[in-house]
Amino acid sequence: MNVNDYSMKIIFLYIVFLSFLFPQELSLKECIHRGLKNKSTLRSAKSGVSIAEQSLKNSYSRVLPSIGFTGRVNRTYFPERESFTLNYNELKMDTSSFNNSRYLSTGISITQKLYDGSQSLNQIRQAKILFESSNLNYSTAKLELIQNVIISYFEFLKAKELRDVAIQNLSLSENQLELVKTQFDLGAVKKTDLLKGKVIQGQSQSEILRSNQNLRNKRRNLFNAMGISDDGEQFTDFTYDIFTYILPKKEIVVKSIEKNNPSVLSNKNRTKAAKLNYLIAKGIRMPSISAGLDYSAVGETYGDWVDNLQNDWNLGVNVSLSIPIYMGNGISTQIEQKKIEWHQSTEDYTTLKENLDVRALDLLDILNYHIEILPIQLQVVESAQEDLSLVQERYALGAASILEVLDAQVSLNSAKTGWVNLKYDFWIYLASLQSLTGELTPDFGIN
Repeated sequence: MNVNDYSMKIIFLYIVFLSFLFPQELSLKECIHRGLKNKSTLRSAKSGVSIAEQSLKNSYSRVLPSIGFTGRVNRTYFPERESFTLNYNELKMDTSSFNNSRYLSTGISITQKLYDGSQSLNQIRQAKILFESSNLNYSTAKLELIQNVIISYFEFLKAKELRDVAIQNLSLSENQLELVKTQFDLGAVKKTDLLKGKVIQGQSQSEILRSNQNLRNKRRNLFNAMGISDDGEQFTDFTYDIFTYILPKKEIVVKSIEKNNPSVLSNKNRTKAAKLNYLIAKGIRMPSISAGLDYSAVGETYGDWVDNLQNDWNLGVNVSLSIPIYMGNGISTQIEQKKIEWHQSTEDYTTLKENLDVRALDLLDILNYHIEILPIQLQVVESAQEDLSLVQERYALGAASILEVLDAQVSLNSAKTGWVNLKYDFWIYLASLQSLTGELTPDFGIN
């Protein structure tokens, strides 16, 4: 082993050691980018775009000419035959024998469809719409992935902070229990006070276990949303101030859904495609006109064939007209079916748009409620903290009962838990709203 290889191994081991000693911290934006890079559902949606693109290219073949080339070399064997020809110069019969014949032929043909009731043009339009829809499906998959990562990220931060609240509550319970034990040993309080303190401590310990389990579950969900394995990464806190975020107006939300939501746009495209299916079905009843051009030459030998390409060629021009007169009830039934599907698709679009509007406005109301309730909840936390401190002081002086202390402790824990839930639920609801309006971006749309 040379010195350079040894040095590289030392550097590599040092980097690995540092990565374990100082695990990487991921922000929300980095989590989203990892999800966009690694999640297989997005790659699958991208493949759908490529397939639709090839279908669009193929649709143009219906209006392009069809050009064909044919070449043939033929030799036929049979029993030996004699042929007689008169030699006028010598006034005698020349005799020859042969047992095969051969010829060369080539031809070029061009066929062009001139009219087919606009079926070909409508199929090209339909292929364009399907290509557009495949891009919208990709956008939908991307929005859902970003939304899943954002929700999983905030659910993890919420679980982490709730675990911290549970740890603080356990610490309060243990400190309170120690105080009760001391006073019980001095005979200042009854045994029931001691038992109530132990009950609260046990409940706090149970809450810690539930919080740890919930935190592990939310961490797994976050890594699954990003499509990567858990290598011990840590996550940075989300420090954006809720109170500075400006929510959109209702009118803007409704317009954004119609303009940007990929599901709405895709459904609108399905309505257009259904209309084209109806027009294509109607086109079957229309006449079909096509034209063709054929050029060919034949020769027994290569030299004859070359001469005939210039002097003895064949050129054919043809125009064909096909008019469907009666084909049973199949066409009428198909036209009526496509018409019904077109109207059904229109109704589906209207229903989807109305449902998304209602859902978005509900989310907007919930977000406005959070904006109003969060300052109040923050005051509740501060008041509960101050109330607990005062009750603990009174209890130490014998002026308050253990029930008052425990009630104040429960109130503080409830207030903190409510604050954490409201804070992170605001961002989760906001991600859902931005997903509906089609404005959810890898930077969470807040930059």
